[in-house]
Amino acid sequence: MYLRYLHEGHIKTQFYRVERLKESATGANLADLVKIRFQRDNIDLTQLQFVGSDGAANMTGKKSGFVAQMKKENPHVVGIWCVNHRLALSVGDTVKSLQWLKRYEGTVQQINKLFEYSPEKTRKLEQISDQYEATFSSDRRKKFVRPAATRWTSHERANDAIYHGYEVLLQTLHYFTEEARVPDATAAGLYTFCRKYMFIGTVYILQTVLPIVGKLARLWQKDVLVFSEVKPLTRAAIDKLTTLKQTREPTLELRAEFEGSGRFSDGEIQFTDKNDAKLDQFYDTLLTELCENLESRLALTPFLEAFELFDPCRFPGVNDKQYGKDEISLLCTHYELDEEKTQDEWCNFRYKFESPPMSTKNTAGEVCEVVVQQRNVLGDEYPNLCKLAELALLIPMSNAWPERGASCLKRIKSRLRNRMKGDLLQAIMTIDLNHGAGDEDITDSVTAWRNKPRRNVFGTAHREDIHDSTMQSLSELVDSLTAKHRELMKLVCYNDEQDADEDSVADKKEQTPSPFSRSEAGSVKLQNSEILENLESTKLAHLQPSQQQQVKELIQEYKHLFQDIPTKTNVIYHDVDVRDKRASEIIAFVTPDELFQYKVMPFGMKNSPPTFLRMINDVICGQEGCEAYVDYVVLYSDTWRTTSNSCRSSLRD
Repeated sequence: MYLRYLHEGHIKTQFYRVERLKESATGANLADLVKIRFQRDNIDLTQLQFVGSDGAANMTGKKSGFVAQMKKENPHVVGIWCVNHRLALSVGDTVKSLQWLKRYEGTVQQINKLFEYSPEKTRKLEQISDQYEATFSSDRRKKFVRPAATRWTSHERANDAIYHGYEVLLQTLHYFTEEARVPDATAAGLYTFCRKYMFIGTVYILQTVLPIVGKLARLWQKDVLVFSEVKPLTRAAIDKLTTLKQTREPTLELRAEFEGSGRFSDGEIQFTDKNDAKLDQFYDTLLTELCENLESRLALTPFLEAFELFDPCRFPGVNDKQYGKDEISLLCTHYELDEEKTQDEWCNFRYKFESPPMSTKNTAGEVCEVVVQQRNVLGDEYPNLCKLAELALLIPMSNAWPERGASCLKRIKSRLRNRMKGDLLQAIMTIDLNHGAGDEDITDSVTAWRNKPRRNVFGTAHREDIHDSTMQSLSELVDSLTAKHRELMKLVCYNDEQDADEDSVADKKEQTPSPFSRSEAGSVKLQNSEILENLESTKLAHLQPSQQQQVKELIQEYKHLFQDIPTKTNVIYHDVDVRDKRASEIIAFVTPDELFQYKVMPFGMKNSPPTFLRMINDVICGQEGCEAYVDYVVLYSDTWRTTSNSCRSSLRD
């Protein structure tokens, strides 16, 4: 919730509260919540004059909407529909009424999804974009934005990206249609559609039309929007669109691009008189529909138009005695003012339009600001007109402030901080949104906060000293723990009897240890050099002394195969190379820096273990008594001599 009020003759808009609804967001529930909050904060409901909203049914419903519920407490309350939301609806209505424009919007959304959900295509787009560095401006790197009716300027930004990056887009789509190893059906369809004359013609038309509408949205999102600014800006935008319809500037620019050394003179896009006539018809229909939607959606209600009586440009002169009487009558009826007295005030006030400072003003808002700022002088003579001027300045024509508040709420109470309590959220949002609203000195507050015992964890030392000393202590602690961990692992890894019960320790020592026994730290893999140093006590303890000696001689003969760092041999490759380009593209992964591809097969994929096992089976194929199981090669036979010969044959091959 935001509050808009007058302070010393100036308009102030500040964040007020963020509240959690325990039930559904109906108009009645919202009204009850506001009444309770106003009562707690000692705010008189009779001071509430306007309610600005996005036009949702629960806010503007005639019977059960929030405004209707508040009128039961204060009949003077007036609901105001945000002009930015009405402007977005104007554009949306135009898109819905034109079938081709609706199809164009869907195509732009497909282009956005094609690159947003594919790192491979995004990387190729960047590569092709780099090739056009000498031809295009910096706008070529704008990503393809998804147009959405809920975002006030998204259509303009989406079309602008297509306009500046059209060549890059076509080259990228052509690559994934013709040159890629596996053609992409979506890219092929988009490539065909984007090469149509109607598509590029629509891009050029919208590139001229949408900035006019986007300028309105940006102007109406400023901090203070007075009611008197809406109608002139709307009229100016409609006049510009009407002029464009007559001059046909975008279509003439497009035709020039097909001539000489123009942008499309290479003949890739076909230009025909039939397509050109079809584009002209679309152009006329688009501007006609857009102008009609702007006029109907952005028209002021009779109540708001009544405040236009303060407009000096509309004032016909003091000789016109009837000017403003109907407006005064309407406003007095709504606010229950003395109509006869207010009419007398207006008859005298009209003469001030011909003298400074009123004569130097251009809008009704500027005149109202002068009246409010000079209330001490004019208040006694024109009390009712001063009140009407104050009300005119408080009209919330734009809902941009609450939209910013919703964005702030999403930043603060994110998915990782969704358990934040309401009082803390309220305090943080107040600091974030109202940080520049007051002139009070917060030095004392900051000092008190820092002196809190629960905040001053490290005593009174400076934060820089705390950081340096703490990081140094943590570094020393980590080094010490790492060294102790290594010593402990060595002791644990050499212990072959970790699972023995205390009652059978002696019997366990007399038994022959298994060659496949594991320690408790089974996840720690010993290096080959460490295993070779303790073969007799670990891996070969189950063999006879003569057999142990034969195995040791065999290992010494082929010691180069048992290095700590595995190397490639003539037969076995420890890494499975990913030579297939398609496979390399499939296993690509994204990092915060850029896109990477594996050169060898990673073991985190589903089919990596069977692929590796199949390679090992191909290597040992033909050897009797030799089988592969996961990462083991098992040799077996009936006699020791046969087993020894099999080992020697396997290592030699």
